This record gives sequence, C-alpha cells and structure tokens, in this order.
Amino acid sequence: MAVGNINIISEPIIVDANSHPSLNCSFAVDNMSNPLVATSVNTWINYITSPSPVSGNVYSITYTVNMNDSYNTREGYITISGVDVSGDTISANYYVGQEGKIKQESFYPVWKQIKYSLYPVISDYIDYTLVVSSGSSYNLRSYTIDSTNSIELNSIIADNISDSLDLKNIDDGTGNFVKSNTAIKRFQLFKDFNGVNSLCGDYNVYNDWSYVDYNNEGDIVYLSNPISYVLDSRQLFMFTIYGKSNSAETKVWINDILDSSAVTHGHYTFIQNLDLTQWPGDFENSFNNDFLHYYYGNVHSDADMILNVNNVYRYNVINSCKQYCLYYLNARGGWDSLLVDGKAIRTDKYTNYTYSQNYSNINKANWGLINYRKDVNPTWQLSTGYLMDSQAEKMHNILGSTKVYLHDLESNEIHSVIVNNNNCEYKTFNNQGRKMFVYTIEVEASQKQERR
Repeated sequence: MAVGNINIISEPIIVDANSHPSLNCSFAVDNMSNPLVATSVNTWINYITSPSPVSGNVYSITYTVNMNDSYNTREGYITISGVDVSGDTISANYYVGQEGKIKQESFYPVWKQIKYSLYPVISDYIDYTLVVSSGSSYNLRSYTIDSTNSIELNSIIADNISDSLDLKNIDDGTGNFVKSNTAIKRFQLFKDFNGVNSLCGDYNVYNDWSYVDYNNEGDIVYLSNPISYVLDSRQLFMFTIYGKSNSAETKVWINDILDSSAVTHGHYTFIQNLDLTQWPGDFENSFNNDFLHYYYGNVHSDADMILNVNNVYRYNVINSCKQYCLYYLNARGGWDSLLVDGKAIRTDKYTNYTYSQNYSNINKANWGLINYRKDVNPTWQLSTGYLMDSQAEKMHNILGSTKVYLHDLESNEIHSVIVNNNNCEYKTFNNQGRKMFVYTIEVEASQKQERR
C-alpha cells in the first residue's frame, strides 16, 4: 500500500501568448524517496529543472513556456513523480494554460462562427466576461459550453448588432457620412483568473449575413453592391463603408441636392479610398465631373484610375418618369438602391371591425351592422426591368432584406416596408427558356393606417 504523497502547492497558471523564460511550481512531499522527477509531454512546456528543496519537505521546479503562434488556447501539464518509501510510484500533475495570440486587427462578419476555447481542467478557476463597446457585459458562466469545451460567442454578439440608419429621418442634405454605431461593434473577452483580469479576445464584428467569406483585412470595407447602377436624379444616392472606427458609415445625398436644376443626367464614378475626408461636400458641385474616390492610400492620376478598374464603381444618373425606388440593406450590411423600372401597382388591403345592434325600420341611422373601424394596409407589386444573369444573382439581397424603404419619387414620401416574397428564384437566361426575365417584388407598409 502506497504511503507517499505529492501535493501541488502552486495553483494552476494561465499565461499569455508570449514566451515565458522562468516560471515556478512548488509542491510538498511526504514519505518520498529521492530523486524526484519532473517531466512534460507538451513540447511547448520545456527546460524543466530537477526538483530542488526549498525548505523542509517543500520542493520547487523552474520551467519555460514557448510562444503560442496560434489564435487558440492550449493546456498542458507537468508531471511530478517519484518512488515512496514503500517502493510505490507516486505522481501528481501541475496544470499550465496558455492563451492564443489576440487578433485585434480584423473584422468578423456576424454570421461567421466565433468560438473561444476554454480550459477543461482549469475552467473552475476562471470567470469569463464578454464586454460590448456599448458598455453592456455578459458573464459566460450562464452560457452553454459545447462538446469541444468552447463557447460560441455569436449567440451573444448577434443580439447586439443591427443597423440603426433611419432613412425617413435623414434631412440635413450635407452629403456627410451618416453613422450607424450599432452596425459594427467591438467585443472584448476578459478572463478573471485568481483575481487578475486580462484581455484574451478582441473582435470587431459587423452586420454581415452574407455567409460569404470576403477578404476584410483592409482598414475600410466597401459593402454596397447594387443590382443596378442606374439612379434617378430625384432619389437618394447611398453607399456604405465600414471603417475600423467601430462605426458603419453610409453616404447619403438628399433629394433637394440631387434635384438641382443644374443637374440633368450623366455618370457618377468613384473609387474606394482609405481617407473618408476626400468625399466632395455636395453632389451638385461634383456632378458634371467624374466623382473620384481612391482606394488604398495615394491619390492616383486619371490614367491610373482607368487601369484600376477592379475598384471603380460607375453610376448612371438619369432623369426618368419612374415613380418608385427601393432602398434596402443588403446581405453584407451595406445600403443599396433599386429604381423600379417595370410596372408598379399599389393596392390597399382593408380589415373591417364591426359590431351588431338592433336595427330600426323607422330610424334609418340605426343599422344592424356598424363598421366602427377600418385598418388600411398599403401594398405594392413592383416589377423590375429585364435583368441580366449577373443582376439576378443579387436579387436575394433585396428579397431577403430585413430593412427596406420605398421612396415615392412623385410625392417624395419614403415608406418603411416589409418584403413579402417567400423565396428568391435565381433566374438565368438559360433556365428561363432562353428568354429575358423580370422579378416581381411584393411589399407592404410596415405601419398600417387606421380609419374610424
């Protein structure tokens, strides 16, 4: 029967992703014979010294931890072993955790899984808190840990991301960027280990539900991707850029500027740029010249601009007699517009509220059925013009959008609407029998009207 004992005195440790040249572990022994041995099967825990006495039956070892070049946490242990006075082998494990390196420079789309690996053995010693840039925080002990001993942070993050841009309330007409501070937020994961609070995860997450893994490593991410680059001179002209200032910025030119008598028709061109201050102050003064905005640093010449076609977006502004334009939040989280080029039909749907009473054949005002209220629900059927295959593959952006506005270009009223299409068919010239095709978009007003 074993009579010896090895008791680890030092509590488990978690170190950051950097290398650590000199760490210590203390332990006490009873009824053990020398020599004691300290080993580790983890290659990143190494250079372990032989156990040396500190005082009485207390021993100490020194070890090093290599740098962690991955973004994942890792956990290992050092085994202290020896033979007790009765000849039995005794061992005890000292656990060491190490954080992954913190990836602070990148954007994360909200759809993409963000998981943080916890420590299976040391987890009882740690409290994790996810802090949102808005100031709210979440204690992760209340969230379920999955079978890989990780927590999926998206379940918390998604509830904090939305787009707060309200097109019905934009009225400054300055052409400045309008910011939505809820469409991109910074989330920081902190751990409290043995009373020491430290950062172990840093994420900039934005409102992208496209499920496409775009390259978002730049300082600015351009998110607009319209179905058609044709604009009516009466409509709003908008596009969206996300910057690492933790805000979504949408450029909006207001109707009274676009509708200037000096503006008739023409093209409007821009190129992406890191410097948002280069945008012209208003649409009217820049309209008759190409609207240039350069991507990635230095201002280029016009010749360079022509060669850099992958970053050029050219809009055609026309004077039309179309009545409606749709503004919508696309799958990537950018604002786009679609001028309704085909047939447009408005229909008001009515819901009657009635009650019955005793009627009178003498008093004509005492009818038997009284209609005391009627709800009016405006709906529209909007047909696109003929689309190309490349345009049709973008239709899911509007049919699946959760934020859509309908601009009546004749009355200049903007209505918040809901798209009622239940599916999006990906039409092509070939799958439509080698015929040109259109889409019909069915929308209804978000706010019902009431008559009494």
